[in-house]
Amino acid sequence: MSLPVLTTPEADAQIREIENWWRRNRTASPDLFTNELAATFDILGHAPHIGRLYRQSPVPVVSYSRELAITCTMSRGVTR
Repeated sequence: MSLPVLTTPEADAQIREIENWWRRNRTASPDLFTNELAATFDILGHAPHIGRLYRQSPVPVVSYSRELAITCTMSRGVTR
């Protein structure tokens, strides 16, 4: 079972900016950033308690499904 990963508005903006830069400047592998981000979210979704908690985050749960990450990132940035 995979839980959803929620991101902050600031993270959403950074993801969009990085993805746009990546697609413009890394034409040989335009999907690499999106694929790597989705894989990271997939890991977090399956093991949400790995790593350290970010205590100041307004987001109560940090998990994500790979399919949602790919869909959101490709279409309009990862959403909360």
